[in-house]
Amino acid sequence: MDIFITLFVQIIPLLALIGIGYVAGKKLSVNMHSMSMLSIYILVPFVIAISLMQIELKPSYIAVPIFLFFICAALCHIANSLGKRFLDKEYRPLMPLLGGTANTGYFGIPIVTALLGPAAIGVYMLFNMAFSVTEVTTSYYLSNRSNMDIKQSIKRVLKLPPLYGIIAGFLLNITHVTLPDVVYTYWTHATGAFIIIGMMLIGVGISQLKGLEINLKFTGLCFIHKYLIWPLTFTALIIFDKNVTHLLDSDAHLMLFLLGVCPLPANAVAYATQLKLPAEETAVAILLSTIFALVYVPSTIGLYYMFIAS
Repeated sequence: MDIFITLFVQIIPLLALIGIGYVAGKKLSVNMHSMSMLSIYILVPFVIAISLMQIELKPSYIAVPIFLFFICAALCHIANSLGKRFLDKEYRPLMPLLGGTANTGYFGIPIVTALLGPAAIGVYMLFNMAFSVTEVTTSYYLSNRSNMDIKQSIKRVLKLPPLYGIIAGFLLNITHVTLPDVVYTYWTHATGAFIIIGMMLIGVGISQLKGLEINLKFTGLCFIHKYLIWPLTFTALIIFDKNVTHLLDSDAHLMLFLLGVCPLPANAVAYATQLKLPAEETAVAILLSTIFALVYVPSTIGLYYMFIAS
């Protein structure tokens, strides 16, 4: 019960940011496209680069994000296939954006901090890089492929700034470059802005709907993929490591489980806006996913401690 309350309290501010975004969209005429471009082209590359630069790349952990990337890419392809089979054409490109990653940053960081303390953030961010890479490669590529050929889609991926943020972060890390303290100061500010804008975008998207109509087929498919296929996949990975490979410790197992149960990715709203896809409906699905996660994530982590961690 203590775990449930602790995690519940961590999630409430994220929902409050969505509410603030909704008010800003309704009363202040905040522009969704401008916010998404600010996030994708300025904040995300900078935050990723400096985060990666500060991670200690332990040999025992380096293989994990590489392996997770292939897992996320596979889940992305599954989501894409489900979209092609069950959804109308305009919604199909959204499935790779929503199905290949999760809200492991805005949502996951406060929770992993509450569970394992600030010292665990470095390893968690290293694991989370698999999601960042998937987001700007496989997810973005498959979403573009719905309306473009292979060459055009690859060009769009190569123009995406977060991809170069990842490359810059690794280069800075392995070359041990020392940056002025002021860079880290502004990285802290940018990280806060990144979280605030990312969650507010959901609210702004909802504010632009003429009516809160839920696309049950689209939202239901997202929920089945996110809250059934994802947790089962990551639970299987943990059980396999506990019984066969024995590569990771208990803290790393908990991080993997959290990665598998986080809600739909908030960044998908920004990418949907950029790609001129149904961003408002995307925001509704993410909002419902985040509200559901308010109870779902603390409950499943409690079950994890009872049946898997022991």
